[in-house]
Amino acid sequence: MGPLARLLPQPRHPKGSLLVIECAGWDFSDGLDKNDKLQDGHRVETIPLMNEIIRQGWEAQHVFYSDASSAVVGAAVREADGYIVRVDPGWYPGVSWNAFNALLDRYSDETAAHISPRDREILGGKSVLYELRDTEFGMPDTEKYYTKEEVFAGLAKSLAQSDRVLKQHGGSCGSGVYVLKVPDRTKLKDGQVTAKTKLEIWEAFVNQKATLTLNAFVEAFAQRHFVKLSCGYAINQRFMANVTVTGELRITMVGLEAVKLQHKLPRSGIACNSSHSVWTDFDVNDSKYDWLVKRWRAALPEIL
Repeated sequence: MGPLARLLPQPRHPKGSLLVIECAGWDFSDGLDKNDKLQDGHRVETIPLMNEIIRQGWEAQHVFYSDASSAVVGAAVREADGYIVRVDPGWYPGVSWNAFNALLDRYSDETAAHISPRDREILGGKSVLYELRDTEFGMPDTEKYYTKEEVFAGLAKSLAQSDRVLKQHGGSCGSGVYVLKVPDRTKLKDGQVTAKTKLEIWEAFVNQKATLTLNAFVEAFAQRHFVKLSCGYAINQRFMANVTVTGELRITMVGLEAVKLQHKLPRSGIACNSSHSVWTDFDVNDSKYDWLVKRWRAALPEIL
């Protein structure tokens, strides 16, 4: 259990007990992306989430999972009425996802779950962007890569046509997201992007720009995300430039029901970190976005 100094007092007569599970193990000096965590080791929303559980009259407990602490975590899961997993799969040393899933599966008939690491990978990974490519809410030129060679070949072909966004398979706040641009396509020899073509690269989390050749970028990306972080795949999509002006709309779902709308507008550039964006909440039936919500509801059978 990490530091819980910001946690409210537990209710004297709780309705029940909910357990919040995270993964520890990151060293903030190693330079790796873990920007959704605070210095106390908790994800940004963990303590606020636990405090809201307490306000609702429930006991809020917490545990960090690692393979070494499997027995302790199993005991905590067994004693709770339900658990909430706040983990991005594939990011923590000392954690085997097969072992984590097996542990939680052991208590699946006893303890209510939201959400298992396996389900989190299915629903929260960037692969969903690829799976949606042929639906109304996807882009047909979305590609998925598993190797450095595939990343290089795919970017060389697609960058000759349009600006692209390359995303690692998971993460949050823009971690591992890069906007790639060819400064002037009229200067490409025979319209081809080669290993030596210089690219403008925009890193989404810290909103920083750099210039690298395609070969140098792909080498650095593969070393970091395929080797050092063991990411399973990368997603390549067309860059929608208007997102920097109009922002994006997020639809929060509970089961098959849309319950909340959030508009996110970057303060500058494409920064994805929440502190670099302006967030506005809307009722799900707000007339401003009624047309979009109707389209989303109509498309759900195809999407699911």
